[in-house]
Amino acid sequence: MLVGACLVLGGSQVVAALTGMSVYAACFLIPIVVGAYVIAGGLRSTFIADYVHTVVLFVAIFVFGFLMYATSDLVGSPGRLYELLLEASRTMPIPGNVDESYLSFRSVDGLVFAIDLFAAGFSTVWLDQAYWQRAIASKPETSVRAYLLGGVAWYVSSLLTFDVYKTYIKPDAPSSQLVRISHYGIILYALVLAAFCSILNAVGLNLTWLLTILAIIVGGASIPVGLILLWKRMSTVAAVASPWIGLVCGLIAWFVTTWKRSGSITVTTSGNTINAVAGNVTSWGVGLIMAVVLSLAFPAKYSSTDARHIARSNKIQGISVHPSATGTPAEASGTPNSPADKDGEKPTSSPATEEPRPAPEPEAPIPTGNEIVDFLEAQTMQPMDPAEVAKAERLAIAANLVFFCFAIILVPFTLFGTRYIYGPRFFTGWVVVSFLWVWTSMTICVIYPVVESTGALGEVARGLWGDLRVLVGGRKGRVGEEGEGSA
Repeated sequence: MLVGACLVLGGSQVVAALTGMSVYAACFLIPIVVGAYVIAGGLRSTFIADYVHTVVLFVAIFVFGFLMYATSDLVGSPGRLYELLLEASRTMPIPGNVDESYLSFRSVDGLVFAIDLFAAGFSTVWLDQAYWQRAIASKPETSVRAYLLGGVAWYVSSLLTFDVYKTYIKPDAPSSQLVRISHYGIILYALVLAAFCSILNAVGLNLTWLLTILAIIVGGASIPVGLILLWKRMSTVAAVASPWIGLVCGLIAWFVTTWKRSGSITVTTSGNTINAVAGNVTSWGVGLIMAVVLSLAFPAKYSSTDARHIARSNKIQGISVHPSATGTPAEASGTPNSPADKDGEKPTSSPATEEPRPAPEPEAPIPTGNEIVDFLEAQTMQPMDPAEVAKAERLAIAANLVFFCFAIILVPFTLFGTRYIYGPRFFTGWVVVSFLWVWTSMTICVIYPVVESTGALGEVARGLWGDLRVLVGGRKGRVGEEGEGSA
């Protein structure tokens, strides 16, 4: 909900600033439109919409970038922007920066805001359902590379449907009913999110305020959720309790710090980066500490004995359970089934003359129109190749170490610790590198997916061409039609 509020509220305020539209109208239009195409197109529509949004975003970035550094009468070049920043440093200095300059990387307020953003971003990646859906829908051998490339460059009903309705309300619900509940959930979420964003706007909150305090609300759960996957000793009590303890401690630290430093708790003072960082770090850190302490103090783990849960676990792990091809499970295991067997007599028929019984065919699932449901109903997850898993794990660890050393330690701490103020040539180089990074990101996010999907796009194009021929009076060809005619 909070991540959705950041996206909808921020987008609504931008649309209002650009077009003059009412913020409240935009708060309702954005989630309702998104909900409509999700209901119509399912998960595939979100991938297509994300791609289109990304293309539009990069077009806007390039337009503003070339306008700023090439064609603008006010700026027009990196050198002119450097001069304007020098002038701004003299007329509107920034306390806390080296020489109160805009051209210094050493900024106390900037560092504090970076911590706020890091805590918020780290927490939302672990807790946002959208990331999990895309990871689950991706092939295991390609998902690591995809997330690394996405990291170089940067909605959801299934939670209500499967985790609430199917688990607690109607465990035996058929797939068609789950799809209907999923659609109801999308509509409900869109309306609740729109109303929530309208309330936030009415009380004067904006995207910056939400991002600043986001980790206070969700940070306590980020590490425990990660440890559920990465630490075998993570217990049930720790998984349930540590996020709530982290949340309470984070709120206390936030409010106390705001009251002590600013004298009062208001929208302005609570959104101060230093006040918020106390709550962000406390929530995040207490969640980590309590996850470890509670796991060691209460090591018990919940284990379900429900046959449905066991079957679901087997499906996820790629374990296919079918009756024996040579008879019933009891016969295959040697369990006596007849009085003769119970008396110790052996069957008269021999294995050589006995006809094997074929395994019963699994029931064909009824299509529902929802890609996720149809896939889960029809498929048994295949176990991941251990070699591919090890290769992807090594790639992920190496990429994270390289990123941490360069992007977190080497570059920021070198510029921050040396108190360096950008010169004209260094600033120009900084602008050039920024532009090169944008071009690289555009290649990864816009061009590479098209190159990787040329085969699928070719099939789509042929299908569209066939539909177009039908519209203009032609005849749409069918697969195998030519071969049948020649025979």
